[in-house]
Amino acid sequence: MVLFSAILTELGIPNYVLFDGDANVGDRIKDPSQLQKQLAENAKLNRQLIEHFGGAPVDFPKTGLHDTFAVFEDILETYLKAEWPEWDTAFTKWESDNGVQRHKHADSYRLVTSQANGKAPEFFSELFRKCGVEVTQVESVDGL
Repeated sequence: MVLFSAILTELGIPNYVLFDGDANVGDRIKDPSQLQKQLAENAKLNRQLIEHFGGAPVDFPKTGLHDTFAVFEDILETYLKAEWPEWDTAFTKWESDNGVQRHKHADSYRLVTSQANGKAPEFFSELFRKCGVEVTQVESVDGL
């Protein structure tokens, strides 16, 4: 991520970075004996990323938008489950209907997002504005 940003910046191409803070990695780790090591690695990476992109380094940042980067406190899916439950419900149905698992399958995420009811969190509109894109949202009902 840092390498891509550095290359784009050197080429004069504006860029904005979004990353997961992985604060709740303990909920997903398969080998509990590795938890402390994983937490330490995540904290170190978060501090490095935040400092590189001009923020005040912290181990596990809160979800937020900053001048040159944005971060989810944990992961995108945790954020969506809390802030856009209709998306999570739609994805659970999509998984069941299509035999797809939620392992960052980009096409599934795109399709579910286009069909999910409710209104996407304002975080995403603000994120796009940070990238120079104006967004107008309408609340979706019945996937329309």
